[in-house]
Amino acid sequence: MQYSDQLLVKDALPLFFNNNKLGDGGYKDTFFKIRLAGVNIPIPNIQSRVTVARLHDIHHLLTGYQANWKGEAEIGAWELRTGCRNLWVAWLLNAGAVMVGLLLYPRAVYSAWKNAANARTNMYYFEESYDKLLEMDLGSLRNRIFNSTGQRFKQ
Repeated sequence: MQYSDQLLVKDALPLFFNNNKLGDGGYKDTFFKIRLAGVNIPIPNIQSRVTVARLHDIHHLLTGYQANWKGEAEIGAWELRTGCRNLWVAWLLNAGAVMVGLLLYPRAVYSAWKNAANARTNMYYFEESYDKLLEMDLGSLRNRIFNSTGQRFKQ
């Protein structure tokens, strides 16, 4: 789903969470769950994962990749190609998503990897606090992330 450029991040995130049945995002939960073969696997929700997840969820808003296995593999490839700085949790979770994606959705993962070439950066490299990012509109963030060619994705 594409979210309007005019939406503020703080208004778009609840829509994203609601559209994907993610509650409030789970940032304050003790555990987050990965559903695999119909079984929820609880994983400790450490602070470094919460930091990454907040920015990762904004990436979903900016790119339009879905919050399902295919979308997580796609955004994982996109984030790996655009870089994850020194955020080891981002490298680890994205690598896992891409590995699953290469088995189940190889074309989609490859396409997302190519789409990342149209980005100059990602949220992991922004200096603004998360609270400041919440007050920004999606259009201005997209303009900072994507190259000036105006082409975000090859559909």
